[in-house]
Amino acid sequence: MKSKIAFIFFSVLLMSCSNNIKHVKENVKWPLKSFVKVEHRVYKLICTPSEPANLKSDCYEKPVFGGSGSGAIIGRTKQGSYVITAGHVCNKEGVEPDPIESILYPELQNTKKEDLKRVFYVYDWDYFKYNAQILSIDEKNDLCLMHIFGLFEKPLYLSKRKPKAGDRVYSMSAPGGIFQRRMVPLFEGFYSGIYNHYDHGRRGLYTFPVIGGMSGSAIINEKGALVGIISAGNARFHHIMLGVPYDSTIDFIVRNVKYDIRKNANRKKSNRPKIIRFK
Repeated sequence: MKSKIAFIFFSVLLMSCSNNIKHVKENVKWPLKSFVKVEHRVYKLICTPSEPANLKSDCYEKPVFGGSGSGAIIGRTKQGSYVITAGHVCNKEGVEPDPIESILYPELQNTKKEDLKRVFYVYDWDYFKYNAQILSIDEKNDLCLMHIFGLFEKPLYLSKRKPKAGDRVYSMSAPGGIFQRRMVPLFEGFYSGIYNHYDHGRRGLYTFPVIGGMSGSAIINEKGALVGIISAGNARFHHIMLGVPYDSTIDFIVRNVKYDIRKNANRKKSNRPKIIRFK
């Protein structure tokens, strides 16, 4: 009798575990191919004339320094894709070295601004490299929209509703630049609500780890739809993260792709290209 009871107990336990595993697999939809790594590099123009008096000497661009962040594909055009990331990842247009950079990189000392060039790239799921064109930067909400010519991976859906406190959320990120072909670190946490930070302003507060390189990562819900963007972390407690709120993120995207929508406004609704998609 005892053996029968034990058998029934373990059978129920195994069924319960299997149901839980099935639930997770059905609900978490990782849109891995929509992830991109964002990278910027500063190059210094160096000329090495064989004859000092000859001004038409050969020059070359030497990489000096750079940085990286994360991002996600959120729309398609006929020429490529839209990518969203954090504003501070893109807000590096000026290439005039500041005092700290000049100390860290001696090659920048006594360097003219005209001899420096900053370039932005993105790497897709297969680690192919593309040049990135910055379309718009929102410094207040820390958002940036890029267009990537020739990139045609499947874009993220945008969520139709904002997250609620307690909702489970996920992120595909490249912490410290960790990302290789078809391998990107995956993170899971919870949405806690809106937090008014004294420095960053109105932000969504999430509980999953964040370090440098994760800025600009898409925050998605269980359906794999975008609900926010990683903006900043907590230096003392890495499992608290601030993200751009849902409404600010969606408004920024819709506002900055309206040109393409307006351009096709005369077409029938069924024939309009799906630049961005909601789910």
